[in-house]
Amino acid sequence: MYILIISPKIRLERKEGWHMKAILTISGEDKIGIIAQISKILAEEEIDILNISQNLMDNNFPTTIMIKITDGKDLKKIDKRFDNLGNQWAPKSTMIVN
Repeated sequence: MYILIISPKIRLERKEGWHMKAILTISGEDKIGIIAQISKILAEEEIDILNISQNLMDNNFPTTIMIKITDGKDLKKIDKRFDNLGNQWAPKSTMIVN
C-alpha cells in the first residue's frame, strides 16, 4: 500500500509572488522508478523539489520530499495524478491533502 500526503500548506510571499511549501510523503513497498515517476509529475506540473529524504528499510520505501507550489496551481488535478500513480503501484493507495 502506498500513502502519498501533501501537508502542511504554508503560504509565503517572495519577490516572484506567492507560493506554498509542502511536504510530500510516500511510503510503501520498494519498486524501481518510484522517484523518477514522482519527479516526472512534479516537473510536468512545474513544482520545485526543494529537498528529498529517502530510506530503504528492508523492502519498505519511506520518502519525504519538500516541494514549492506556486500560486494558482490546481491542487485537485495534482491530487488526481498522484492518486492514479498510487493505483499503478498498488491496488489500495491514498493521497491526503491537508
